[in-house]
Formats: sequence, C-alpha cells, structure tokens
Amino acid sequence: MKKTMMNNIFKRFAALALCTGMVTGTALAANTVYKNIRVQYCGIKLVVNGAPVTPKDANGSTVEPFIYNGTTYLPVRAVGNALGQDVSWNGNTKTVYIGMNESDTAAKKLKPYETNGNMHVLEDSGRTIYMMSKQYTQGLYCNYTGAALYNIDGLYKSLEMDIGHIDGADKYSGTLSFYVDGELVDTYSLSGEMQTEHIKVDLNKGLQLKIVTDISTPWGSYGLANITFNK
Repeated sequence: MKKTMMNNIFKRFAALALCTGMVTGTALAANTVYKNIRVQYCGIKLVVNGAPVTPKDANGSTVEPFIYNGTTYLPVRAVGNALGQDVSWNGNTKTVYIGMNESDTAAKKLKPYETNGNMHVLEDSGRTIYMMSKQYTQGLYCNYTGAALYNIDGLYKSLEMDIGHIDGADKYSGTLSFYVDGELVDTYSLSGEMQTEHIKVDLNKGLQLKIVTDISTPWGSYGLANITFNK
C-alpha cells in the first residue's frame, strides 16, 4: 500500500537537460547531459497577484509544476507570461530571456497604425523636412488638424521626439496633445517662432497612444521627428 502511494506521488521525469556535463550519443549537443530523476507531482497551484494561473507551454499544453530535492520548479514561460513579460529561448547560448532578449533594444522607432486629417508619416511619403536647417526623415509632419494612433501594447514607459516649425512654412500657431488610453497626458504649444525642442512624454505602459495636432490654419506646418519609444 505504501509503495503504491509513493508510486502515485513520485513520477519518473526522464530526459531533463542539465547543462553541467558531457552528453553521450552523437545526436546530442556537447556540454549537455540527460539524467533520470525522481520528482514529486502533488497538485501544486500557481497564483500570480491573486489570480490563479494554469501553466502552459508554447503549444498551449498544460505543464504541471513539480518538486525536486526540496525545490519547487515552475515553467518559466507560464510565470513570465503571467507577469506580462515575453519569454524566449536562445538554444545556441542556452539562455532563457524574460522580457527583452539580445535582439531587443531599450528604444524603438514605431510607425502609427492609423493617421487622419493632415497628419502624415515621413517614411511613407518619402518626404524630408527641415527644422532650424536640420534635416529629418523619420517621424510625422502636420498642417492644420490631424492625429496619429500607435499601438504601444503596454510595452513602453515614455516617448521622445523633436518638435518644431518646418522651415519655410507659414508661422501660424497651434497645440500638440498626447493621449494615452484616452486620457490627456501632455500638451505643448506650437508657434512659428519656436526653436526645435526635444520633448519626453510619459506613457505609463499604456495600450494606445494618440497624438493630436490642432493648428489654426492649414498653412502652418510642424514636424514631430525622431520619434522614439522607450521601454
């Protein structure tokens, strides 16, 4: 009876990769050893910030946590995803990444998924603008009233850009406003006499960013250049 109970509690966990020794067999990578170990499956539950989580692998199959030598092992992908982080695996360096990996950068340049009114994407139009004689080829330019929508998907803490009056355009004034998930977070004044200004806007890891320009006439043109999203 005792033996049967122990067999129900302990299961054979075969082929667990421990990167500490030399593998046997030509089909397996060097510096990897496969061992048979006895682990305890006892219905361990995972709760993250008060919410129950069913651990699953990349294919959506349930993965049960277990105990080995007094340590509880949880599937890293399930834990990372429950915390809102991407999880990736580099097989060459045998490294698990939670959040940014080696191919990510802390800052990214994104294009809006939608623009309307008189807001235009520099890269799409192939246009080059100049503000205080400095050339810009990435970002937005606008005249009159327009908007740009970005999907920021909870990934970014802040936004940086250079804003200014486009050389040669009429010097009409206006405003530049930033909305995160529908809430106004910042507003800047635009004027024909302004110097190019580098600004930073808090995004608070929101889901959607909306940039809105409101210029008094269609002939006042302004640039929003070198737009960078910071993680």
